[in-house]
Amino acid sequence: MKSWVDIAIAGRSTERHRLQASGTTTIGREAPADIALRGVDALMSEHFCLRPQPEGCWVELVESAPEPFTFDGRPSRGCLVPWEQEIFYGAVRLTFHGEAARHAAKRVSPVVWLAAVVVPLASFLLVNEREVGALDLEGSVKKPPALFGEAPACAEAAQGALGRGNIAEQTAYAKHERGAFEVVDAVEAVELLREAAQCYLLAGQEGDAARANRVAAGWIDKLGLTYQRALLDFELARRKGSPPAIVASSTKLQTFLTYAGPQAAEYKGWLEQVVRAQRAARAAKAAAKKEKKK
Repeated sequence: MKSWVDIAIAGRSTERHRLQASGTTTIGREAPADIALRGVDALMSEHFCLRPQPEGCWVELVESAPEPFTFDGRPSRGCLVPWEQEIFYGAVRLTFHGEAARHAAKRVSPVVWLAAVVVPLASFLLVNEREVGALDLEGSVKKPPALFGEAPACAEAAQGALGRGNIAEQTAYAKHERGAFEVVDAVEAVELLREAAQCYLLAGQEGDAARANRVAAGWIDKLGLTYQRALLDFELARRKGSPPAIVASSTKLQTFLTYAGPQAAEYKGWLEQVVRAQRAARAAKAAAKKEKKK
């Protein structure tokens, strides 16, 4: 199995090196390391040990290495890094690529997952077609916008763009890990990675920019599936006329659309209108009951 490691160091162009198919490839500051990164004082003569596996690359620090590396936002001294993912060690980023990733089992198409969400909603509407007018109680239903608007600008000028890109990318991976539990972290992870791509472009690192944009696009695709589920939850809550569920699902949608840009303003305003109408209806109903008891 063929495999490679891309090595990016702040202020330098990315290098690609072939990993040994069997056995260990070492990375360090100088010989006897198989891959010598001269001038990187943070590294020892031999620092990393890399062993390709079918699922990814096993990355381990030599015993005398003083600090752990970071993978998915967590410190580690040894772990399996899946193909097409990366680790950070100070100003050094290692990204691993393997032929095994190209021949991995096909994942379920996002279209299939989207159908799994949309078809139940369509069936629900068909079964309850006499109630379809209820969808327009708070005005015309607005078309949901895309999750993200234009890519954010780099927070630093050209001189500090590469450093900012590295920081934004590391933070993005840490938030992406937490994004499995909190929508806000998943959304912020994408925006940070998109900023990192812009910073890399500003610093003249087109390859790093393309890689960051590619990863961000994959994250957006996955996030889009949960976004569709949130849209379904909101619509069903509206149909049931459940103010608590409407408020909760609307708030979640607002979080999804944090970085959707100006084109999402109309839809977000409509969400607020729906919530206000439901709260007003609930208050009126409660007032009517109170008046009836008098």
